[in-house]
Amino acid sequence: MGLAQAATAFPLRLLPLLAPVLLLKAGAPVSAIGYLASVAMLGAMVGSLATGALCARFGSRRSLQLAMALASCAALLHGVATLIAFAIASLLAGVADGLTPAAGNSLLQRATSVHEQQRLFALKMIGGPVGGLAAGLVLPRVASSSLTWGAPLVAAGVTVIVGVLLVASKGLWPDEVPREAASGRVADSASTGLALLARLRELRRIAALGFVLAFSHGVWYAYFVVFVVADVGVTLVTAGMLMSIALGAGIVARLTLGFVAHRFARPDQLLGALCVGSAAPWFALSGFDSRDGLWIGVLIAAAFGATLGGWLGVQQAEISRRAPAEHVDRVSGAAAFLMFVALTLSGACFALLQDALGGSRLGFRGLAVAALFSGVIALLPRRAKAS
Repeated sequence: MGLAQAATAFPLRLLPLLAPVLLLKAGAPVSAIGYLASVAMLGAMVGSLATGALCARFGSRRSLQLAMALASCAALLHGVATLIAFAIASLLAGVADGLTPAAGNSLLQRATSVHEQQRLFALKMIGGPVGGLAAGLVLPRVASSSLTWGAPLVAAGVTVIVGVLLVASKGLWPDEVPREAASGRVADSASTGLALLARLRELRRIAALGFVLAFSHGVWYAYFVVFVVADVGVTLVTAGMLMSIALGAGIVARLTLGFVAHRFARPDQLLGALCVGSAAPWFALSGFDSRDGLWIGVLIAAAFGATLGGWLGVQQAEISRRAPAEHVDRVSGAAAFLMFVALTLSGACFALLQDALGGSRLGFRGLAVAALFSGVIALLPRRAKAS
């Protein structure tokens, strides 16, 4: 399942990684990448909400195969090099990325014991950052040494290979029990998942913490490189190295936090602690400038990776554990939908905050305060329910 998430990262990251080359060939300004990223997140929201209906009608494994097919089409469309093709590609890549986590959760939840789920979900959820890291290393090199179709063909090839592996692995996963036809409607699936998140207190708490962490992650992912290049004065190569350090720290964090949640800490408390912890790199980044040594930037990047790059596996495993067994795919899809809403809103909202406060540094401090407040609220002792 982690392999599927790594594969969808290739077409999803293709345009952001190669925007200067691809958008130039399409005759579009580089600033168009912001709008295309929003289109991708819109597709991801649609995919996450449709997961329950697709899993009910076709099964989780076939839903993952559909995601690989959509991702392959998205990758190939980048080779057309027109703005319309990029918009359609972004939408398809987003839908594929939205389908993959919840469908994988449903498949993994049926195939593993409750005691193993935190560890295995953490292992599954490193697929996204591993895929992003691999795409960052491979696609720019291919694009710089080949024709327009080089990088899209590589990204499409990765998704096709994973799709074939999913077909070949049919006997490794338990058969799915068919549901009633009515349960396969997207509207029913979406309303059921969102209603369960709103009604069940523990699910609501976990989803809210995920929203806060996803919002912070979206701002960090969009603004970190821009800030350290424009405001701190590091080179683009150095900024890329810092982002790679953050992604690497996120991979280690996902594995470590899954083990911690399985053995030592309540997942909701762990997510609250990560909100509190994420305030530290935001405060540090707001004061980072050219007079500081590079090692300060390395520590900041690693701290971002450890806090904002490591929470998703913990949240997804806890959502799957607490959701009613027959609605795991719906609830996981609804939680993923809220995460994509946060990611979609984060860039525009931070831009407004940046304008209102007069710069990124004050905006970073505002995010730190918000994360700190949310985490402290989550860590406060819960009142016992009245009998």
